[in-house]
Amino acid sequence: MATGATPVKLDIPGRDGENVYLAHDVLLGKKILGNSALVIGGGLVGVETAEFCKDYCEKVAVVEMQEHIATDMYMTVRDDLLKRFKQVGIEIHTGTKVTRIEGNKVYAEQNGKEVIFSGYDNIIFAVGSRAYQPFENVESLAKEVYVIGDAKGARSAVEAIYEGARVGMRI
Repeated sequence: MATGATPVKLDIPGRDGENVYLAHDVLLGKKILGNSALVIGGGLVGVETAEFCKDYCEKVAVVEMQEHIATDMYMTVRDDLLKRFKQVGIEIHTGTKVTRIEGNKVYAEQNGKEVIFSGYDNIIFAVGSRAYQPFENVESLAKEVYVIGDAKGARSAVEAIYEGARVGMRI
């Protein structure tokens, strides 16, 4: 079973606002971007979304609660990414935990103080995914059932491909 994962939004006030989107929908072109975007989450999907948004938006920022962005990237690739961000003017705010969204304003906590990011047409969640398992009793589906990839737990494509290959060799 390889049913994938579903993206998540933080459980905060304002998360369902009309200008609040999932990175997945933005990257698939399901959402039309305005002039500015604030991406919440600085992992692989978050930084990819920020770069994508910069092609359409004049003002782009990334807010990440950890101390660094893109820590799951290879160091050399990450270094190039950070240089590109600096060249094109993508703002990075690390050590910043988003607490609520009110219209075009995002409220967050940074170093124990409240900060406000305002004037963003688009607020985009890129904070991870949750395994999607539509079946209650997976073991009852067939004589042998293997759960792989994001259905087992959200992870990278490389890990999912590896698991799929291992199961394929086993059966």
